[in-house]
Amino acid sequence: MQLEVIPLQKRMVDEVIQIIRPLVAPGGTVTGMNNQLIIKTTPSNLAEIKQVLSKIDRAPRRLMITVKQNIAGNSHHREDSLSGKYTSDNIHINAGHDHSNEGLSVSTGDKDSNIRYRTLNSRSRADDRNTFRVQTLEGHPAFINQGQSIPLGSSSTVITENGVVVNQSIDYYDVGSGFYVLPRLNGEQVTLLVATELSSIKPGGQTTTNVQGLETTVTGRLGEWIELGGIDQSFNRGRRQNFSSANIHGQELRTILIKVDEIK
Repeated sequence: MQLEVIPLQKRMVDEVIQIIRPLVAPGGTVTGMNNQLIIKTTPSNLAEIKQVLSKIDRAPRRLMITVKQNIAGNSHHREDSLSGKYTSDNIHINAGHDHSNEGLSVSTGDKDSNIRYRTLNSRSRADDRNTFRVQTLEGHPAFINQGQSIPLGSSSTVITENGVVVNQSIDYYDVGSGFYVLPRLNGEQVTLLVATELSSIKPGGQTTTNVQGLETTVTGRLGEWIELGGIDQSFNRGRRQNFSSANIHGQELRTILIKVDEIK
């Protein structure tokens, strides 16, 4: 075995050790201190390691990482109902209980005897696009996130000797979107360890969130879009009761793409 101390010019010791350690011959060691590598190995293996160091001991390349998270979808809502009532001196009949004013309705009769038909037919489309960009150096992790804190009220009741005590408080729930990425380069090839998250608040009275997450490792070329994954789901929900029926069906498509460009 031969022991040699090799000073590094551009890269950090801890980063280079992770690359060199798998290349050291059995029985050899590699450590570092004060920006120097301390290698004990065979002469032939040392020559091979020096060739690798000549290629990686340079200034890390600057990168611009772009992540796109797209949501597209459509839904169709159809609802029909029939309601009415009939009243005479000794007969009273009610059919259906439609109290909604949405949609198109047709009615006839007076307040004592009438019939009403209502129909609702609506379509909606969703197209939400989120783009995130962050600069980093090859071999160095990057993280970016944006969002907001949603206040949620809560209360607790405690029974004491003096009576009932109600405590009210407000907690904040973070809703955000972003990604973590660790890029490694080999020429024009890039390997990425990626973790993304996309969350949004559902419209409506209740505070409910949509959450989409992904963690993976992918390989591609600089400057090209790489598809990390996605979700393609459809739904069909129906309800039928007496003289009314409702049906909602649609589709939702979520995709996540990433691209790495070198900043020169």
